[in-house]
Amino acid sequence: MPATQNPAREADRLYHDLLSPTETRELRDRVRKIAADVVAPAARRIANGDERIDGFPQDVFDGLASAGLFRVPFAAEVGGDGLAHPVTATAVAIEELAYYSSSIAASSTSIASSPATC
Repeated sequence: MPATQNPAREADRLYHDLLSPTETRELRDRVRKIAADVVAPAARRIANGDERIDGFPQDVFDGLASAGLFRVPFAAEVGGDGLAHPVTATAVAIEELAYYSSSIAASSTSIASSPATC
């Protein structure tokens, strides 16, 4: 099966994050690289796989957790990143994950809502 190419990122062409805080721009770059390394290789398998218990992409979530992405929305006191703008940062992280897999991005929102995943 031939590999497919993702569409160009129109957001990069249309705006340059000029109003986003520096920490959010830095997080976008970090998550973009992590998503390319962890989510992209599994995206086709996730999108075309059956929904069943043994079909859960544990390897992807383990990679995201190892990279610290589930700490983004939380304060440092509970093991999070302690960002000044956690909601904006979380939205940016989900956007970057969704570029490769909307399923992973949607799942990440619920997983990241519990400090126990930090």
